[in-house]
Amino acid sequence: MSETALQDLLLSGSFRVGRTLVTHLSDGVVVEPRASWFHGVDPACWMPVVGVDSPDTPFPVTFGGFLVQTPDTTTMFDCGLGPRARSMSPGIREGGNLLRRLEEAGVDPSEVDRVVISHLHIDHCGHLLKPDGSLTFESAEVWLHRRELEYWQSGSAAGNIEPALIRRYLEALESAGVLRTYVDEFELSPGIRLIPSPGHTPATR
Repeated sequence: MSETALQDLLLSGSFRVGRTLVTHLSDGVVVEPRASWFHGVDPACWMPVVGVDSPDTPFPVTFGGFLVQTPDTTTMFDCGLGPRARSMSPGIREGGNLLRRLEEAGVDPSEVDRVVISHLHIDHCGHLLKPDGSLTFESAEVWLHRRELEYWQSGSAAGNIEPALIRRYLEALESAGVLRTYVDEFELSPGIRLIPSPGHTPATR
């Protein structure tokens, strides 16, 4: 992949749906083989989608989240790898800079009303806490599927990715009184509906 193409992946891009503005915020890009991500899937199915001709061919993956702004609300959907991005993913480009991208979009973390976490793999929730353990989005409720919360709080998550760190995040959110859970599809706010989409993590299979 060319340097120009990599730089394009690091840029924030946005689109509108009615009065809602959706902006992608990058938290870094890695270029590596990722065959392990496609468990039980014939490589012939996924290779054309990512544009490679061998399962061992490196391809780019962008980490990050989405800023969703309506006239009345400011919501983050997922929040990247976080401050430890470079140590967790050596070779990542612009790793850990999601908050810089948020600033470039004209939003301060204190202005975020809600954070919705799709699941608790660290590359989706890494910026929930600052390095000092305080909340990054100090005014925001944090929404998570109830089964996802129960899984990571149980012993079942022991063999998953960074379970102790995830539990520390959850304890901080619960202590601050900002953690919210949902089970069924519902309207989070006008124009934003949360729809359970199980399958990626053990908690939602």
